[in-house]
Amino acid sequence: PAFATLSQQFPEIKEVECPEPSKYYIDLLGRRFSYDQINQSNIESQTILKEDKTAVDKAEEVLKATLDRIVQQRYRSRIMNVGQDAPKLVITAYQNAAKDARVTFGWPYMDSMTGGAVGGDVVSFVGRPASGKTWQVLSVALHNWQKGRNVLFASMEMNHLAIAQRITAMYAHVSASEVKNSALPTVSFKGGTSPYQKFAKAMGQMQEEKGSFYVVDGNLAAYADDLYLLAAQLKCD
Repeated sequence: PAFATLSQQFPEIKEVECPEPSKYYIDLLGRRFSYDQINQSNIESQTILKEDKTAVDKAEEVLKATLDRIVQQRYRSRIMNVGQDAPKLVITAYQNAAKDARVTFGWPYMDSMTGGAVGGDVVSFVGRPASGKTWQVLSVALHNWQKGRNVLFASMEMNHLAIAQRITAMYAHVSASEVKNSALPTVSFKGGTSPYQKFAKAMGQMQEEKGSFYVVDGNLAAYADDLYLLAAQLKCD
């Protein structure tokens, strides 16, 4: 619909800011730059050949230099000039490290080697069946949840109860198999807190965590785009 039609039906649309996409203008400038460069090089090369028909090499140099400038301009945003760009880039990142929303793994060696993950990163844990992949990913999710972040965990294989049993066992630092089989000892051999009492206390503490930990059945959101949308709706970090 035309803007006039929309504004009649939805008056609030007038208050919505619609910033112009900068890439559109950058592309226009890029094409204009290439056109001007090619046009100018054609004029120069033609002038050279008119003055001396044998000066083909000189005319080729003009065309080649033009092509070099166009390519360099086209890829300027993807090329770093270390001497000019690296110092500012690194210092800015260094000073903003504390503000950076990095996701750590709770695995000291991996955190030390990688520095954690930032927005846009994709981290894959690969291993044979029953080698601990789900445990590891749940551990990462639990680690970040306990730091106050909102977390979304999606499983294509396990139901909610099985995942919840693993999470609660890790949170309480008790045996997952004993939680699953309702076999937590109610008596402590050393006269202290029994595993069951420890588990029950942890379940109360779990409800006081600041962040949100969501578990979604993979059948509900089976595609990456679905998960991104769901994570956005749930305000996950």
